[in-house]
Amino acid sequence: MSQTPTLTVETPDPGVIAPFYAALGFIEVDRDTDRIELDRGGLRLSLLGGSAHHSPSGGGFELTMQVDDLDAMRAALLAAGGSEYDGGRSAWSGTLLLDPVGNRIRLLAPAVATPTPSSAATPSAPDAEGSTSGPPTAPTAPSPPPSTSPAKATPQASASSTLAAGASALWNAADAAIDRLPTPQSSLPADYYSEDGVPTFDAVAERIHKQAATADGDAVLDAESPRGRDEAQDLDRLKQAGKDRLDQLRKGFGRPGSS
Repeated sequence: MSQTPTLTVETPDPGVIAPFYAALGFIEVDRDTDRIELDRGGLRLSLLGGSAHHSPSGGGFELTMQVDDLDAMRAALLAAGGSEYDGGRSAWSGTLLLDPVGNRIRLLAPAVATPTPSSAATPSAPDAEGSTSGPPTAPTAPSPPPSTSPAKATPQASASSTLAAGASALWNAADAAIDRLPTPQSSLPADYYSEDGVPTFDAVAERIHKQAATADGDAVLDAESPRGRDEAQDLDRLKQAGKDRLDQLRKGFGRPGSS
């Protein structure tokens, strides 16, 4: 016996089932009185004669294959002794048949060619009957490469650039005008500050005396003005009213008044 992985099928007569698998593309590689061995691309199928018989309603095994012409293969297998199972249609695209002893053979249509040669098809999940083959999922078309041509300026971008340039020119003009302004001169005498830029003690004292004298002079002038005289009279009346009220309070307490 070969050491190649082999699928063994027990059948009452190997010679009856062998043509069915020959129609599937299996090639006979060995034969004995009660055994026929077939091979298809490294898959070894050993047909053994015996009393075992698989019921079409279940049991046995399921072989899934993809064929180039689904209808032609279906007709060939039916002519070789196969039969349709459950209406002949599986849960997804393809045809489900039974070999002469009741094992299920699932035939799949060829994969749909994709427009992009570099894209790879993704296999689908197993169906309810446990088969691991399925129709491929159409790949997503790749995104087009980004354009390498230089971008064109829009009207909005041009307007923004013009405004920015105008604002920069105005700021530069303002800075130039400020630089041309004359430096303000201090009203204080030149000897008011020391060499370190700090006011001297004598200069500060003299300035305080001048400000005090100016304030006294302003007070004298205010007192001699009509408004100053009115304010002085109002103050005298207020003082006299206060003195009269104080005398009344002293009389109330039995104390002599004061002049």
